[in-house]
Parts: sequence; C-alpha cells; structure tokens
Amino acid sequence: MKTINKLVIALLALGSQSVAYSQINVDNQIKQLPLIYSEYIGNYTHDFTTYQGAANLVNLQTTGRVLDKWNVSLSFNATGAVIPSISNNSSLYNYPNVAISGGVPTLFSGEPKGTLNYQLLNEETGTPLYHPFTGETFGTKLPILDGVDLSGYAASGAVMPKLSLGIGFGTEISGMYLPGLAKSAVASKEGDISVESDNMMIVGIKHDIFHWIPTLHEKNY
Repeated sequence: MKTINKLVIALLALGSQSVAYSQINVDNQIKQLPLIYSEYIGNYTHDFTTYQGAANLVNLQTTGRVLDKWNVSLSFNATGAVIPSISNNSSLYNYPNVAISGGVPTLFSGEPKGTLNYQLLNEETGTPLYHPFTGETFGTKLPILDGVDLSGYAASGAVMPKLSLGIGFGTEISGMYLPGLAKSAVASKEGDISVESDNMMIVGIKHDIFHWIPTLHEKNY
C-alpha cells in the first residue's frame, strides 16, 4: 500500500508538469493507477481466495455419534482443496496505460516474472506522453510478485468454526461460518484499494439411524 501511495505521489508530480506543458488533463489516469494495481493483486491471489468456500465443501462429515438432547459442541474444521489454476493476469491487457513485458505470474503459476509498466497517455491521441524537455515518457514500473509453480494447479484452505446442538431423537443440527478474513484487494468503483470479504455460512443436520434400533443404539454405534 505504501508503495502504491508513493507511485501515485510521483505520478501526480509528473502529471502536474504535463498539464503545465501540454495542457492535457491526466487526473483520471492517475486516479486509475490504484485501481489497476488492485486488480493485479486480486488476480494474483484469485485461486487462493476464490476457492476457500469450495475447500470447505470437500470436507465430508462422517464421524461421531450425534449429540444428546440440548448438548452443545464447538469445533473447527480445517479443510483444503486442489483446483486448476489460472495462469496469468489477462484482464490487465485491457488497460491501454499498461504495458506488459514477459509474464505476470499469479500466486501458483510458474511463469517467469516479467515487468509491468504504467504510462500516462495523451488522451487525444492515445500515444505515450513525453516530457517536452527530456523526451522521456511519464510512467513507472509496478512491483510484481513471483509465483509458485504447481504444474497448473492451485491450493486453497480454510478454517471454519462449527457449532452443533443436539435436539433429541437422534438428531443434531449444526452451523458453520467462514469469516472470509483472507480476501484479496479488489478494485472498487472509486478507484481505491479495498479488501472485500465473501462470507460463507453452512447449515447442516445429522441423524443417527441406529437411534431407532435399540440393540445397536445401546452399544453406542
């Protein structure tokens, strides 16, 4: 976040010079910078954050007898899943201000890390904006992260608290809640970096069929 703030300050300074020299308004482009980098971070962590809910769904509950009537249990389900991985930040190619050299890896991809360049453009022609005295373009390199090569696959895990209540007649009800604390930065409409939380709730019921067969129920099956 501090890095992006520094980049915005630097580009604001550059933008003020460009307005003075060429009377081209670049305010909207500068405001778009956090939006673009936020989208990069969202794509980079896509596989891990998107499938936290799916990781919990693969946790099939098959153990333990049901709770006795009005007994309460609190537990934590630690689960994980392996899913196909996206390979690159493809949506970044839709921004004319962004020039990509080489690959821009995601968290689990093994693509060699390239560079991510951001440039201010002449809003009338769509061409790079050059400093009238030095001839250099107004822009900066955005920091990007390495990926971990998992041969086309990604991993996601989650810990979900579970509260269960026995209601009698061999029946138990339970509820699980995934807070969604580890969600990635995403692009907001205002162009700022924000953190979204995709909360997930699961309600379940478990019934002991052997409750109706006294000889098995008494033996604690």
